[in-house]
Amino acid sequence: MRVISVPVRIRWICVALLAGPFLAAWEALIVPSAPWWKIPVLSLGIAFGGTLAAILPAIWALWRGRAWVLPWLAFVAALWIALSLGWFIRFANTSAGFFTVLLAAYWMTIRAWIRVETGRSFQDPRVRWFQGLPKPIPDLSAVLSMREDRLDCRVGRIDEDGVFVFQASGSRLPRPHRRDRADLQLNYRGRTVSCLCVPRVSLDNGAGLGFQFAEMTADARKVLGDFIELLRGEGHV
Repeated sequence: MRVISVPVRIRWICVALLAGPFLAAWEALIVPSAPWWKIPVLSLGIAFGGTLAAILPAIWALWRGRAWVLPWLAFVAALWIALSLGWFIRFANTSAGFFTVLLAAYWMTIRAWIRVETGRSFQDPRVRWFQGLPKPIPDLSAVLSMREDRLDCRVGRIDEDGVFVFQASGSRLPRPHRRDRADLQLNYRGRTVSCLCVPRVSLDNGAGLGFQFAEMTADARKVLGDFIELLRGEGHV
């Protein structure tokens, strides 16, 4: 999967991940219960730097749309929580115990947030390794207009936030730029809806593109919502 532009909510996840090194430094300060005039500067530096080194690969993976980000963060979180529990038992420090609970909540929130955002239709076409293209939604077609191109496409996934389209022939779609906008007309059994979209991801073979709906008025959002509810009622969403 090739990332064309990074959604705002993915960027906010990256910001939330950058809170991790500061949490580690805070833990290094509260676990030994050191007085303020004996702040363990070395421990603070090691905790901050080590956590930053572990989190930066995850931020890069999120930015590039890599699937291994969740397993990597699960490993980092499990190791960190295990160490925190060990320090809580060793020092019998109530503050360390409360911190461990906070840490577990932090990682559970981050994991759930990533799963939601990376699982959106325009981010994840659900193409397995042995498939070249997504499975199309029956009777749902799309007309993609981008720059000078106007192409008939099929739709692999769709929800209220975006859509993943491809050509049934497997032909390469135009390669969009991160600042491009596309007009998309969706057609399903006589119902039609038009949307302005932002390109987010493409298949490695260039045959599919994920678009996030953008700049929609309240009325347009209502029409789109009704259209997707129709698809949901047919079991396609």
